[in-house]
Amino acid sequence: MRVSLVLDNLASDGLRSQHGLSFLVETDDGSVLFDAGQSDEWFHNLIALGRDSKAIKAVGVSHGHYDHTGGLSEKC
Repeated sequence: MRVSLVLDNLASDGLRSQHGLSFLVETDDGSVLFDAGQSDEWFHNLIALGRDSKAIKAVGVSHGHYDHTGGLSEKC
């Protein structure tokens, strides 16, 4: 299993930051996107990190605030 921080309020080179949170949990059976930030910035970062969005098999949400769910309507 590999857990990657996809989006938060700090960013490294080539990544975008945003108030919010998004993790990608990768297993041999596929990936789970956990939270999706405020918008589709998580998707940009996912690609920049070299991860395949088509491998996402499920989405988990920690709670219903906009900074954890706003990006769901953009790409999910």
